[in-house]
Amino acid sequence: MPEETLVQQLIELYREGAILNAFDRFFHKDVFMMQNGDIFAHSKAEGRAKLAAFFSSIRDLQVDIRAHRIVENASLLEVSYTFTDSHGKRVHFDGVHLHEWEGDQIIQEQFATGDFIGELFAEFDLE
Repeated sequence: MPEETLVQQLIELYREGAILNAFDRFFHKDVFMMQNGDIFAHSKAEGRAKLAAFFSSIRDLQVDIRAHRIVENASLLEVSYTFTDSHGKRVHFDGVHLHEWEGDQIIQEQFATGDFIGELFAEFDLE
């Protein structure tokens, strides 16, 4: 089970908008990442490159962690993101991050938005 202090540190970095810092600190080099049921990345290097490209294209990021839970070796974060995209449009969406921990590192992440949130909750019996 991940320690509550590790999850709180992760949450604080997210709240600060320091997503890449959180990624560097907590994600294992061999992390496997999924987004809405599709493979996002097979490694930390691949995931970081994709995240860095996204975060370099937005500004004024605000992150609200609405809830978190720890279940066995996983933590679940319910998150609202608001930012300005590269076209100057304000964007808001809600998502869920399900992190599988191995020691003090995240070895797998599943990120879901929209209808995929319910599917992720149901898959892990977290409703």
